[in-house]
Amino acid sequence: MGITRLHDKTTVSTSKVANLKIKYLEANKFVAVYYIDDSNDYGYAVIGTISNNTISLGTPVSFGNTVADICVLDSTHFVVIYSYAEVNVNAKIGVISGTEISFGSETSLSIGSFHGGYAHVDSLSATSFVLAYKDSSGYSTALIGTVSGTDITFNTPYTVNASYSGSNTNVSVLDSTHFIAIYSDSNGVKAKIGVISGTAISFGDVFSFSSDVESGPIDIAKISSSMVITGSVSDYESGTKTQFHIVNISGTTITSSEIIYAVGLTGVPSIAFLNGNKALAITKDGTNTYCAQFTFSDNEIIFQSYSYIDDTKIYLSVIKNAEQQVVVSVSDSSPTYYSKIFTITIDEESPFPTFFK
Repeated sequence: MGITRLHDKTTVSTSKVANLKIKYLEANKFVAVYYIDDSNDYGYAVIGTISNNTISLGTPVSFGNTVADICVLDSTHFVVIYSYAEVNVNAKIGVISGTEISFGSETSLSIGSFHGGYAHVDSLSATSFVLAYKDSSGYSTALIGTVSGTDITFNTPYTVNASYSGSNTNVSVLDSTHFIAIYSDSNGVKAKIGVISGTAISFGDVFSFSSDVESGPIDIAKISSSMVITGSVSDYESGTKTQFHIVNISGTTITSSEIIYAVGLTGVPSIAFLNGNKALAITKDGTNTYCAQFTFSDNEIIFQSYSYIDDTKIYLSVIKNAEQQVVVSVSDSSPTYYSKIFTITIDEESPFPTFFK
């Protein structure tokens, strides 16, 4: 299983792009959000269409400032979370017509202090989503957002962890009434299952990952309602390494095994579930960016291959749709910070890498 072709790259912007994120809307169509890292920090959304592995982008539309995250409600609606000067959590509904985007009115959650990288959102249905963020006390917090037309309501927030959280709280919806929240505090990285009843949330017991997991960003790829794969970085054996976990869920009980360290790779990966027992991750070392393909079971990951994509990039993101179409977005490192989006084609056969051990 390896990359057979890296298709032509489409430049999103020649300005300094930050926090570029992409989500599929339907076959051959996706939405990308990002912000321009300058004195204004304006956030933009744009529709991408794919034809014969060539990506065309519509006209970018500004919605606010610093992008935090995005989730798709249906093929013509999405939620974008953002902030103004790192104050409060704001959200809008994006409405899509062809390749054009319009936005509803802004909804703001007043928490006093907010950083764009600390909030994540995932959709429950066409009219609801889960939002996780750090509140004004620095606590990991979650709430249910409900949508009517282009109006958003932030419902009662619930504390996930009543102690100061680290740099990231991420969520992944498992089914219509359950999600997993992964966060960090002074004692390491933790996880809980959230149980939803209407707009109320209760939480199961806390699960603690190994102390080898650093309290930085953690990517979550949903495999099923009872399994996710996480990607993070670890300080294992006195060297920062890309790290993956299989996380199994039964009710509100979480179990996890530390699976594998990618020796030499140092970036937080972006993971996409392909099909069956196959997935891939985009990550990097100090020089280059790679696509790593792997198979998995309930407690094991076996890397099949890795493929060079480009020189070192930042803000890595990968998505896959039901037709097995894979899209990758990257942003250049200093000094250009140009952002690019492209498709890749995956082959089932490729040599086993010596890179991973």
